[in-house]
Amino acid sequence: MTKVVNTPGGTVAGRAVTQLWADLRPIHRCPRRGETGVDAVVMKWIRSRAAKQEEVPQGHHCTGCRTSIAGDTEDELRAAGGAFLEGAGWFCGPRCERQYRLRFRIRPTPADGSPALTPRKPTPRPPPLGAEPEEAQSPKRRSAADELADALRARRRQST
Repeated sequence: MTKVVNTPGGTVAGRAVTQLWADLRPIHRCPRRGETGVDAVVMKWIRSRAAKQEEVPQGHHCTGCRTSIAGDTEDELRAAGGAFLEGAGWFCGPRCERQYRLRFRIRPTPADGSPALTPRKPTPRPPPLGAEPEEAQSPKRRSAADELADALRARRRQST
């Protein structure tokens, strides 16, 4: 029985099928000496990163999104839109800085003379709710339990 394969160029049969499958096999490259499997993948990744580091000019990168910020001095970085956060580093703009502050719950440093520098006054506590005496309720209204007890007593008196 001869195997027949339909291809975009027409049908192929016999030895041509075997040759077709041989041509479609992936190209296999032998690993370097001593590298097998995962080691080869890791070494390839390290080599690719080393090559990329040589291409990228050295400078500052945004702490939030890792984009490069043009400039070497502090004035050049600020002119490029960069923002510096003490303890965290440079950010490409106020948006990245704000996201970083929100993510790590860092409060913004207030400017001199701003109302945020004055300490906040604590709000006085309201009086406790449980301090009212029981007699403060109006005498016209009684509890349902008292009314029921009185009704039962009255029934007993009538039956005797």
